[in-house]
Amino acid sequence: MTLQTTMDKENYIAGLIAGDGHLESQRPRIVIASSNQCYVAYITKLLNDLNLRFSVFYDASATVWKVACYSKDFHTKLIECYDIPSGNKSCTMRAPRVQSTQIMNFLSGLYDAEGWPEIDRKKYLRIRIKMKNRDVSAFIFRSLQERGFRTTMHDKGDGSFVVNVGKRESVKRFLDEFTLLHPKWISVHDFL
Repeated sequence: MTLQTTMDKENYIAGLIAGDGHLESQRPRIVIASSNQCYVAYITKLLNDLNLRFSVFYDASATVWKVACYSKDFHTKLIECYDIPSGNKSCTMRAPRVQSTQIMNFLSGLYDAEGWPEIDRKKYLRIRIKMKNRDVSAFIFRSLQERGFRTTMHDKGDGSFVVNVGKRESVKRFLDEFTLLHPKWISVHDFL
């Protein structure tokens, strides 16, 4: 799948921000962080497609690339339409408000931010995502289950929650149906 419409791209970026971004509370600035410079190029292309003003810089203290986007309208939309809070969202964010037709692209952005592929027992591929926010984790779990994916969710005991997509057919379907742009997913298809 690809991100074809403006709404697809917007939902993907909103999911990405829910994971690896934040909204500043003092000004309409949105910051997205990534350690992968190639992935930052994808992000900037999407922001360009959305006609959003941005700058890219390397934060040496955090050892990540950051994309700073300046848009009062988009900042407000992320808060009002997606329920992404400004400031520290780890504990304050509730389950995002995303329409059922928008969930796949929103989750794609979230998985590119916080998810990863994992080989279990050296032979089983699974897809995982870990977050500190229980409401958001439960939203991911429910959204996947409603779409027929074989998932589990558990409390790690360290204040974080893991949602796991297991079973070969669910993992294959996940990789086929989601628009995953981060390079970490490239080698996964070889394993199937």
